[in-house]
Amino acid sequence: MLPIPENVSDRFNIVLEKRAIHEPSRVYYGKWLRYFLDFCKKYSPPSDQSAQVRLFIEKLKSKKQSPQQCAQAAHAVSLFFESQPTKTHPQPAPVPAEPSQPIGLSEQPPKAYLIGGDVNASSGLVALG
Repeated sequence: MLPIPENVSDRFNIVLEKRAIHEPSRVYYGKWLRYFLDFCKKYSPPSDQSAQVRLFIEKLKSKKQSPQQCAQAAHAVSLFFESQPTKTHPQPAPVPAEPSQPIGLSEQPPKAYLIGGDVNASSGLVALG
């Protein structure tokens, strides 16, 4: 089994600290991460993270790991995913070809309302007063 790369380990440990995982448990979380990375290298699971976790936990169950161990392993893997830099960048929303207007709104400009002031006819501004 290969050791966890240092940059991965560093980011993972930051998340463990941020999530207040106590020091004695961190050893086990590191072990589950090592097992998970080994599992991924050996079996090449799908890229979907939930499928990776599901298949990894199924493998642990086949190795007679307890439900508590499987839960801790799943938590460790979720924290590992959290520690990874985001690979996807938000894409801007597509611009519609023609401007759309919500149903029920007219094409008239909005009406000005006088709220305790005078309308300046030349600028169209409302002077409050």
